Amino acid sequence: MTDVYAENILLRKFRELDVLFDDTHQPSYVQSTEYYPDELYFELDENGDYVKSNPQPNEDNFSEKDYYEIENYDSVAFPNEDFNIPDDGYWFEVYPIPAVPFTAEVGMEARSRWIGIFQINVCVPKNIGAKASNSRYEAIAKLFRRDSIIEGVRITKVSKEPFVDDGSTYLVPVTVHWQADIDK
Repeated sequence: MTDVYAENILLRKFRELDVLFDDTHQPSYVQSTEYYPDELYFELDENGDYVKSNPQPNEDNFSEKDYYEIENYDSVAFPNEDFNIPDDGYWFEVYPIPAVPFTAEVGMEARSRWIGIFQINVCVPKNIGAKASNSRYEAIAKLFRRDSIIEGVRITKVSKEPFVDDGSTYLVPVTVHWQADIDK
């Protein structure tokens, strides 16, 4: 595991929030043709709705049923990907900030500890009050609970920073601090 692997785990976890949080912003889905271990997979339920596959498939059982993956999101700006601000003015910006490793133990076979930040900017229209940004922050804090472990990545802290006035947007930075111990 490296910091990039940990960042992919956190990005995948955040994608769950986007799917579950807001009915007005639904991603588009496409049927999966290949298995990728870091992908978030969905199945069609009896009503024809996409629901998160539980448990997630693995390479051995991937061909046993039809799985779907999200083709694109309309309310999340990911690093170095094209993005158009939604008409309603609600969206997230996601920035994994590179981690800094250090030796977590003594000895030649010591594990490395990576400590990093997963930055999520909550963007809402200006002059509508704080309720929308606060509810989004609370959903993020619930998803990334302090001391929870997500596939080997420990969440150490979630904090909301002072808002930023970005013209027509009220932007609230949310910082998710994480650490991961990695075998050499």
